Amino acid sequence: MKTRAVFFILLFLLKAYGGKASAEDSILRRIQQKIDAAFVNGLLNKNTNALTEWEEKLARMKENPLAQYWHIYALFYEAVCHGELGDKRASYAKVKQGIKAMKHVKNKTSEDYALLAYLQSFSMQFMGNMSMPAVLMNATVKANIENALELDKGNVRAWFMRGSHNYNMPKFLGGGKSAEEDLKKAIQTEEKNLHNPCLPTWGKDQAYGLLASFYMDNKREAEAKKTLEEGLKKYPEDYMLKKQEQALGGN
Repeated sequence: MKTRAVFFILLFLLKAYGGKASAEDSILRRIQQKIDAAFVNGLLNKNTNALTEWEEKLARMKENPLAQYWHIYALFYEAVCHGELGDKRASYAKVKQGIKAMKHVKNKTSEDYALLAYLQSFSMQFMGNMSMPAVLMNATVKANIENALELDKGNVRAWFMRGSHNYNMPKFLGGGKSAEEDLKKAIQTEEKNLHNPCLPTWGKDQAYGLLASFYMDNKREAEAKKTLEEGLKKYPEDYMLKKQEQALGGN
């Protein structure tokens, strides 16, 4: 009887914890695509409800380091969505929440540093370009990008962030000097995470879009068109790339 009782206790624990792991695995499978779809949904429906649902769901999985990463990613896209919808106060609040959450992550990986740099770079729009906080944040973003590259020189997201941050910097802070080279590096670097549907693969699609914008800014329309064509060939359903192509077609 004792042996039988132990067996049923073990069976119960296996079902309880196995079920939890299975549910979390299901949530995290293709999670980037789910959050990205919620972001597009937010832009189209002019609210962040779908993003908030993912953020809250991932926040409840706080013991899972991968869920923690995606929770911060969802916060970032909530910030971006609020900004696109004109609510700058909510946008700043969400990006600050994301930065705070990432700062508490111990033993940061290259992926963590790249995402933190993305949040910090985005937050700079809420600071005056000439302000001391902006200058200090600029240095912090650069340091975190270099931390990401030091840990993994093959990280697409780190190269994208290096190019993105340089592209968005004012010229007096060195903006525009390395954007083209770094964005090309992001595009050319092989994505190592494609084998795992739970890992991040963002960055390359954004690199195509930003490189096209860089070419347009510099009156290199043929190169911008070619870059967008290459990007859409690789990411045919990408919402932002399709919008850029439409805008370029209207010029």
